[in-house]
Amino acid sequence: MQFVDVGYGAVLLVSQQTGELITTFTNGLPLANMFLNDTVQGVSGKFLPVAPAVTSKNRIYVLTEFAPDENQNDVNVLGLQRLYAIDTSTSLANGMKIVWHANFENELPYSNVLSASLRFGSESYARRLTSTLRDPSVLKPSILWDAAVETIYLALPPPMLPGSRLQGGDRLFAIQDTGKEGSMVFQAQISVQNMVMYDGSADRNPSNAADQLWVSAPDGRLLAMKKTGVIGHVLDMPAILKTNFTITSKITTARGRGVDEDFLLFGINVQQPTAAFKSILSSYGVEVMSETPANYVIGVDTPENIKGMPLAWILPTPEDTVVFGQIIGIKGDGSSIPDQLIVYSQIKQKFAKIFSIIAQK
Repeated sequence: MQFVDVGYGAVLLVSQQTGELITTFTNGLPLANMFLNDTVQGVSGKFLPVAPAVTSKNRIYVLTEFAPDENQNDVNVLGLQRLYAIDTSTSLANGMKIVWHANFENELPYSNVLSASLRFGSESYARRLTSTLRDPSVLKPSILWDAAVETIYLALPPPMLPGSRLQGGDRLFAIQDTGKEGSMVFQAQISVQNMVMYDGSADRNPSNAADQLWVSAPDGRLLAMKKTGVIGHVLDMPAILKTNFTITSKITTARGRGVDEDFLLFGINVQQPTAAFKSILSSYGVEVMSETPANYVIGVDTPENIKGMPLAWILPTPEDTVVFGQIIGIKGDGSSIPDQLIVYSQIKQKFAKIFSIIAQK
């Protein structure tokens, strides 16, 4: 179950298993509910959420995938993904209203052999979809809202349902919400693991700072994309760190200096550190005489900031725990309380830690 603040003292509850959307006041009083049911090519089913919903004022955006109802065996309808734009209000008669939706379909057909292998028994497509979303090895869809230009960015790997993931490839879409409909800005064939964009809507956003979308590829490269879909910069982090690694957390972007661009923060895991990587660690003050740690938090300056090495700093995590989730920045008081980063890390099924990082003076 996902909880999203929709304003006016209400929250949205999203059930991945049933697809039900519920708005309720924070005091527990229910307001409205909706199921995203539909019939596709004569097959009944429901559209189930596959990524956390995002909001803009009273409008919510829900990315979904079609799951046929029980005993519906036409696999040709698998692989349909849909973005819903839904308005919410305090009206009891019209508390939720679908304003528009956009479909994303793969174009490669199924073979007869594949179709026959996908005729499931009693286990529903909905359960299989939920199970796939819980698999940490599967690249998940993601959604990001850019308030400055009222645009939704969608990172769509192949659909989640078994078999349908053999269709098509990874794609990135930008769709502008014009109010009554969605308008395609660009689409690109690219595999996206993370997306982040600095939110300067309520900030002292530097006038000379580029407003760009940063995406990370599965191989660790960081790409800065303009709002037209053109790639402006590429940071080849495996080449910079001189080793292969996996980004384990979400990417956070910060802007702490009035003339600068994005500063990127994230966690990485290095399974097989190279000698060159160990040399880099030593140059940043990390002890490598004994066993080399596998997990780190790193800070990366983007090309507008730098004239040399993009890696600003790298720190091993406490007890070599794996960094997860969002790294959060907390501003200090300018005197006794310093600015700091709050990081969540864990060793699965053993323990978790929350630790802070502060700048040394």
